[in-house]
Order: sequence, then C-alpha cells, then structure tokens
Amino acid sequence: MPTINLGKRKPHDESGTNRKINKSRYNTPDWIALKKAKLLLNPVCEKCNDAQANGITHNKKYYPTNGPIDEAFYNIDSVISTCHQCQIDEHIRLRKEAGRIK
Repeated sequence: MPTINLGKRKPHDESGTNRKINKSRYNTPDWIALKKAKLLLNPVCEKCNDAQANGITHNKKYYPTNGPIDEAFYNIDSVISTCHQCQIDEHIRLRKEAGRIK
C-alpha cells in the first residue's frame, strides 16, 4: 500500500518551547493524581455519556504560557472526564476557537 509523506509536524514556535513546556505539565505527579481522582469521580465520558472515560481534558480554553502554572490547571472542577474520541474532538474544537486550525 502506498504511503503519503506529510513531513515533520511543526512545533507551535520555532524552538518547540511551548510544546515541551506544555507536555511536561501533563507528566507531573499533580496531573497524574488529578487524572486518577477525576476518573474515579466520573468514570463515564462527560461529553458523550456513553463510553468509559480514559482521560481528562480542560473544560475551557486553556493554553498555558511559558509562565508558572496557575491553580486552575490542577483544579478538579476545571477538567472533564473524556473517552479518547471525545478528547480528540474537544481539542480540535478548542483549537478552532483559538484560530489555531481552520
């Protein structure tokens, strides 16, 4: 089967700094504990109310800057439990709202 080479994915900025900072925030003990707690409280996807939730996502636009993490980032009320497909759909929706994709 032929493959299509789409090239390398470009980071948000030239140095890739925002991507690295953003990714590191989701690998902290605080985020992991928040995810476990939220999934215990809401084991079913809060978007489709159909599938088992296996992740969490912020329920509003949240694009962290290079500055310190604010309290809302780790607030259990600022995240929703989502299944994999709803998490992808939500991230696409938020990026469209922010004008990052068309």
